[in-house]
Amino acid sequence: MIHGYAKNTKYKILTDTGYQDFSGIAYMGDKKIFRVEFGNKTYLECTDDHKIFNKNFEKIEVQNLKVGDWVLCKFNKKTKVKSIKFTGKTSPVYDLINVEGHHRYFTNNVLSSNCEFLSDEETLIDSMCLARLTNHAKEPSYYIGTTRYYAELKANAGYLVTLDPCTGTGGDFAAIQVFQIPDMIQIAEWSHNKTNTRNQIRMLIQILSYIDETLKDMEDQMGDPEIYWTVENNGVGQAAIQVIEQTGEDRFPGIFVSDRRRSSSSRISKGMFTSRTKAVECARLKSLVESNRMTINSKNLVRQLKYFVATENSFKAKPPEHDDLVSATLLIVKLLDVVIKWEDRNTDRLREHIEDTEIMQVDPMPVVV
Repeated sequence: MIHGYAKNTKYKILTDTGYQDFSGIAYMGDKKIFRVEFGNKTYLECTDDHKIFNKNFEKIEVQNLKVGDWVLCKFNKKTKVKSIKFTGKTSPVYDLINVEGHHRYFTNNVLSSNCEFLSDEETLIDSMCLARLTNHAKEPSYYIGTTRYYAELKANAGYLVTLDPCTGTGGDFAAIQVFQIPDMIQIAEWSHNKTNTRNQIRMLIQILSYIDETLKDMEDQMGDPEIYWTVENNGVGQAAIQVIEQTGEDRFPGIFVSDRRRSSSSRISKGMFTSRTKAVECARLKSLVESNRMTINSKNLVRQLKYFVATENSFKAKPPEHDDLVSATLLIVKLLDVVIKWEDRNTDRLREHIEDTEIMQVDPMPVVV
């Protein structure tokens, strides 16, 4: 049984463009198994997020299929879904990685989509973990304006909100990330490259206000919502912080968290600096994600992590990709490490200490005579 990744150098898989090579087979975890029966007496036993193709050649997850839907199968034919049932069992699940051609292959004659990523480059996040993240990522549950929300807000949870600003001239993107603690679940994100600094701050206020007002309206909410937010303090960030100061911090729900450094003029700077500590935040993000202590829901963020690769001294987006969403997430990690020093809620699992149960008895080294 494979628990990890098994490289393939020998076999090919049948696809709609003929037999194709594929990189290998990856273990994707133990998951609930569903049985989908089709009109041509074939069936699939798969997970509810297994992707197949409908008659319009669009990917669709099994959980979104309905009885009577048409899907594609071999020889350019279509078949109709007859039934979809949970088998009552949980089994190890595997996926083919990087099927050449168009990342499609036949499973019991039904056209399926495979995991499209496993890189030989030195990405910040391990390739197998990236494959898992790709499998988990989903479409937004709802939108408020142009902000993508992936989960509902939860009473009495804490919220971390960060803004990585940009000039708004069409080059780099500004990005906002929202994570819930102590579960460390990605709740929302926003990004745009043509929004000016003033409107980036307006978007930040809108997101903070939505969280604040929604939680206050919840019957189970005890006390004021706990919202912590910050802004990247770099060249562009200083302009954003100026807008915040002139708007008035009291108009921003939550607590504005800063590094409290002094500038060259001895004035205390606000916001957070990541340029000097980026390697630390990268290592922390890697640890949280790979140990399943941080849940990433956004397909956009997962895509950027796939191309967030090692440089001489750090990590950055591989051209022509962007890393704005990653940068805002690194800021989330830095904000988290400040907040867990203050929070009374259970955040032990988010710390990097080693538990006693993780320390194994080590036998003494043998003596060579």
